[in-house]
Amino acid sequence: MKPRFVPVLVLLIVGLCAVEVMAGYSVPVFRYALERWKPSPYHLTVFHRGSVSAQNLRDLAARESIDPPMNLRLEVVDTSQSYRDSLKQLFATRPPDTKGPWCALTEPDADPNAPPLWSGPLDLTTIRAYLDSPMRREVQSLLIDGYSVVFLFLESGNDGDDELVDEMLKRELSRLTDILDLPPSTPDDLGLVYDFPVGIRFQVRRLSRDDPTEAPLIRMLLNVEDDLDQERGPIVFPVFGRGRVLTPLYQETLRAGHIEEIARFLCKTCECRVKDITPGTDLPMIDVWDSLLRARVVEAEFETLPEPHEPELAGAADPGLLSAILLVGVLVFMGVLRAVRRGKAK
Repeated sequence: MKPRFVPVLVLLIVGLCAVEVMAGYSVPVFRYALERWKPSPYHLTVFHRGSVSAQNLRDLAARESIDPPMNLRLEVVDTSQSYRDSLKQLFATRPPDTKGPWCALTEPDADPNAPPLWSGPLDLTTIRAYLDSPMRREVQSLLIDGYSVVFLFLESGNDGDDELVDEMLKRELSRLTDILDLPPSTPDDLGLVYDFPVGIRFQVRRLSRDDPTEAPLIRMLLNVEDDLDQERGPIVFPVFGRGRVLTPLYQETLRAGHIEEIARFLCKTCECRVKDITPGTDLPMIDVWDSLLRARVVEAEFETLPEPHEPELAGAADPGLLSAILLVGVLVFMGVLRAVRRGKAK
């Protein structure tokens, strides 16, 4: 397929139109976070003594920085050499009978005394499952596509309870989509970084506790709050920006009023522009946000171009008039034909 080229003037006009869409509006929290808040990195520490498989370490390095990039920092520690006290505390949690390289995955800014999110032998399959999964890719796609918030609904396994929560979520989010407006502009607005339209839309995605593919994601979600892994009822996790999870909703907080509070908070003007003092926890995800956002800008430009159509003839004739002209033409032709035949007969 040949690339589609658009004249510079057309692109300029489209860009001006896109700016006009935002005229009079301020950048809401969810869009500011999507454009400007870089996800905090998780930490993967690989402990070994002496030699370690060079191929495994190359695979890990590629996973961290090249294929594909993640919000992850990799550190390889040789325990036969000197290393930091904080890492010694982490290494002390290793089971004494462990053989070979041992890994520990910790959250951004984790307490040194807190247990790792995951630990075990150097197993790339398990590590990748913690860093990426189909549901996280779907959430990323929805956020890039312009959804304000994606509500991850962790099912309880009780069909009756889960259906009630699902119906409440869809009903309330449909209502909020109709009543919420973008915030009015203010003198200190920073404007958009990526120029495509802003709108208020919500989406729900359900997670089964029995889905083995998403088990690491579920474990990380249940780790955003102390003792949340003890909760057996439905839990809803609002996700916005570049995979940032707000306070989970469950039991008495899983109500329409709290859903509205969260939606209003994320759809209002972004007054606090420092991510780290805003509530939330970043999930580990493929860190290609800026590339996807740039592609979304190009997509939005083509979406606003008029559809190609056949040019209309000026003063197009009425169908009845065309029929009459055709009939007259046939009659004239028949008359000429008769005259020719008479001439030959004479």
